[in-house]
Amino acid sequence: MTRYVRMPLTKRRVNVLYLGALLLIIVASIGAYAASVGITSVTVQGEQGVYLNDNGFYTIAVPSISSVATLYQVALSAQTVTAANPTWAASSSWYVTAVTAGHWVMSFTVTVATAPPLSTAYTITVMTNTGTGYTQLFAFGFTTAATGAANTGTVTVYYDAGATFTDPQSVIIQVA
Repeated sequence: MTRYVRMPLTKRRVNVLYLGALLLIIVASIGAYAASVGITSVTVQGEQGVYLNDNGFYTIAVPSISSVATLYQVALSAQTVTAANPTWAASSSWYVTAVTAGHWVMSFTVTVATAPPLSTAYTITVMTNTGTGYTQLFAFGFTTAATGAANTGTVTVYYDAGATFTDPQSVIIQVA
């Protein structure tokens, strides 16, 4: 005796044997697909490049943030170290270390974004990661000027990395 099942929403009747075969094919297809899907874990290098962290009063810029290597250039001439804790003055150059001609030099600019509080101390901290974790490269303090009109413009910061150096995977530059 052949049995039929009435399909919902249609006025058709389907043979139970055919319906069972269709359901078996659907279940087998889903099972075969599920068995072929695999999950692969991929380890991706975390931070690469330059991470700039400012406090809202200043913005930081590097020659090109497409790679860390563009932070570094070869010094064309020697420069003496800037006195500790200078007062902000637009268009200044601050030398964290004495620069020797022919050495690799890191440079970046710090620009006033909005008027900072007067006569306030800030620190520029630079940390690098050469693959073994972050280490502080330097911390350089400065003070904002006592008058608001003087707290404008851009300052360029230089750091002598030496005759040879390991190109870092990532650099964090922070003004706080």
